[in-house]
Amino acid sequence: MAEETGHRRMEDQRGVAADYGDRMADLARNLRSQRTSMLTLQYVVQATAEMVKSCDDVAISLAHQDGTVETRASLGAGLAEQADQLQTQFGEGPCVDSAWNSSVVWARDLPHDGSWPSWGSAVVDQLGVRSVLCVQLYTHEDHELGVLQLFATQPHAFVADDADEVIGIAAHAAVALGAISNHEAVQFGLVRRTMIGQATGILMERYQVDPHQAFEVLRRVSQESGRKVYDLAIELVQGGRPSGL
Repeated sequence: MAEETGHRRMEDQRGVAADYGDRMADLARNLRSQRTSMLTLQYVVQATAEMVKSCDDVAISLAHQDGTVETRASLGAGLAEQADQLQTQFGEGPCVDSAWNSSVVWARDLPHDGSWPSWGSAVVDQLGVRSVLCVQLYTHEDHELGVLQLFATQPHAFVADDADEVIGIAAHAAVALGAISNHEAVQFGLVRRTMIGQATGILMERYQVDPHQAFEVLRRVSQESGRKVYDLAIELVQGGRPSGL
């Protein structure tokens, strides 16, 4: 009997592991189909809500070095945006801690947690939030850290399996965001070079100079005005006449 019970337990564990693997595989496939970083962020938020049904709102937020917290994507329930505003106001909260101090932050019942006295009291009283689960998501431009945040109005809303699920989601999301960000950087580089090339052509015709001389004019005005070469190029191509050109 004991052997049979142990066998069933092992079968159950294998079934749970298989289900988790299937969910993560589906997540990875769907993430690869997203075309922009913003679509990827929004998909991660939606997928997280579907996988962890005990949450009332999900957000991906940035913790900036100046202490502000910016909501980049959410379910739109309003809890996340207001909770992030309060984190900025008080300079404390789970997003800040997850970004800079601990990659995983989990508050099971905020009134009895004590980790963030001002923020915790405010979100409980003003928003009715009782449980929070946050996982560090990715590095954004080396200065800001993204965090996947889950909020619930019920105490003890999240269990250990939820934390494992969110950690897995965050890992796949980080890979997808890194890939799409690299692609967008390449695309922006192509657009930037094309725009500067067109602006150089305008200056060549205007001043009857060669390409090198035209770009030097653009670079000199950029240095003198404190404006980026790309911004000057856009204005030129759009028919404007930046000061000095």
